[in-house]
Amino acid sequence: MMNILTVDRFALPQALLTRTKAHMRVEYVRDDALILDYLSQGIAAIERRCNINLNPSVYDLDGYELRLESCSPSLYRYRLPVNNVGEVIDVIQDGGANVAASYTITQSDQGGSGNSYLVGPQLSGSGWALKVAAGVSDPVNLDAAVIACLYRIAAAYNEARESNAPVFVDEFTSELVSVWRPSV
Repeated sequence: MMNILTVDRFALPQALLTRTKAHMRVEYVRDDALILDYLSQGIAAIERRCNINLNPSVYDLDGYELRLESCSPSLYRYRLPVNNVGEVIDVIQDGGANVAASYTITQSDQGGSGNSYLVGPQLSGSGWALKVAAGVSDPVNLDAAVIACLYRIAAAYNEARESNAPVFVDEFTSELVSVWRPSV
């Protein structure tokens, strides 16, 4: 079972605003709220289309659903059901002890679509759960293809707002699937 506890849908669009405005050659502030909406719509579309976590969020994960990918004599690697995980907040064992300090997160392409893994000692016993922070709050950590697609989506919405021309986000996000290697 996976429960999303919080999602910050404002941080990433706000962090992208200045660069997006420069890309769109917009110098005034009167359309900032509108451009933030365009960025939010683009982020939501990319999250849905590519099955990635971009907006900073916190998830509760049930330990029974984690799949053991590989192990060494002292470390075990569990595939997480969410990606772009930046932090292990809690790893609670049956007795209520939080052992999060014993675990790290690895991901091959932070800001992209690769899998995230929990690495540490074996999770043994029953009744344990974890809480992880996922998503990207700093655009520096985004894959270049994501940023390019977000710029294009925001610019397309901005250009189409007065002409009432339809904007189909799928026209932009299909390029992401061809650029990324989700199996990484």
